[in-house]
Amino acid sequence: FFSPARRSVLASPRMFSSSHLHVPGGVEVEVHPVVLFSVVDHYSRREEGQGRVIGTLLGTVTGNKVEIFSCFPVPHTESEEQVAVNTDFHATMLSLYQRVQPSHQVVGWYSTGDGVSDSSLLFHDFYGQDVERPVHLLVDLGLGTRRMSCKAYVSKQLSLGGATLGTSFEEVRAGVVMAEADRVGMEMLFKSATASGFSGAM
Repeated sequence: FFSPARRSVLASPRMFSSSHLHVPGGVEVEVHPVVLFSVVDHYSRREEGQGRVIGTLLGTVTGNKVEIFSCFPVPHTESEEQVAVNTDFHATMLSLYQRVQPSHQVVGWYSTGDGVSDSSLLFHDFYGQDVERPVHLLVDLGLGTRRMSCKAYVSKQLSLGGATLGTSFEEVRAGVVMAEADRVGMEMLFKSATASGFSGAM
């Protein structure tokens, strides 16, 4: 899964304290079904022992509306000591995608799981190097115990007076954009997810 390309070590989760990625609010996220298909497929192909998968979100930004049309997986490693992203793989995939859809830009990143963590803030900071206000799409696959769901977050600075204390995630409005053909595809996704040990519907 990992190519012999360079991996960028982001930092230790314990070292992360603050970020400039403050979004004043009012952000609305629309997700196309193909994105959820891709995330489920990525998770099903993850390396043995890997807890979660992450990837890059592509789409458009119009005012405070972020529309996510597609995504691609990004190899990474994470532990209590550090997290690392294969930046060469990310750059290559982005270049190939934009040859086909030059109007789509990086709008954030996704991960699987049931919550955000200190490592999530590090990944968010990585995407914030090139994106003014990255969106984090958290896809909870259920894994047999919960209903499959997705949530969207932006970062929010925590401050006291004039001092910045750190950064946290703030949930924003998110929805799935579906035409009739998409609904049929989503039903197939849920059936596949159930067969793979995932659970429920969104």
